[in-house]
Amino acid sequence: SHWERVILHNEAMTASAFRNGVFTNFTFSIFADSGWYKMNYQFAQPLFWGKGAGCDFYNNTCDSTAPVAKKYFCNDSSIGCTYDKAGWGPCSGDSFADSCKYYSAYSNRVCLDTSSGPAGFSITRDYYGGDSKCFVSSMIKKGYTTSIPVRCHKYKCNTSGGVDVFFSDTESVSCGVDDEGKKKSHGNYSGEFECPDISLYCGNSYKYCTENNKCLGNGVCDIDNTCFCSQGWKGPACDQKA
Repeated sequence: SHWERVILHNEAMTASAFRNGVFTNFTFSIFADSGWYKMNYQFAQPLFWGKGAGCDFYNNTCDSTAPVAKKYFCNDSSIGCTYDKAGWGPCSGDSFADSCKYYSAYSNRVCLDTSSGPAGFSITRDYYGGDSKCFVSSMIKKGYTTSIPVRCHKYKCNTSGGVDVFFSDTESVSCGVDDEGKKKSHGNYSGEFECPDISLYCGNSYKYCTENNKCLGNGVCDIDNTCFCSQGWKGPACDQKA
């Protein structure tokens, strides 16, 4: 009666509500096949859980031996970024996850939510807002320490196809498209951060929902930081006449 949590994770029609639940082509298609609904697929939302992970991931989920499975599942008591980098929290499961565990954001550690933290940059260089996502990072103001291995950092997609990670309004470090997994730092702060998979930060599904670019004025940014287009518009940036 519902999609499997370990297969489609935050699809809105899994067995329980998710903070960043999305209605995807899977749900649109089953509604259409019922014969009761005529669906406008323009409004289907993208789902990145397991994208391109292969058959072993689909068949074995958290027991998969494929290296990519580590991007989605965890098996300890650590703290980490959610798979979509929208926030951070503990490695935990739920009653619908078939004993699998994944990182789930604390309610006050949702990077996109300005109410999750103080305005501006914190001592750990955390920043909360529409242009923030989770990074593997130990960045911190000099003279301070913390054991938390992740941060919500402000970021901006640059013209070279990479991402600029900010530690103040004027201090940033760039990660290129081939830098995934590389550790970088900034001389004015202690710690280091890991360059991410750029597609989760600057792919077409995200780059149109920044502080300065709200779907080109032709839509609104959904909770998962994607554009939900107004009537008469379509496309990932709401830049095409429907």
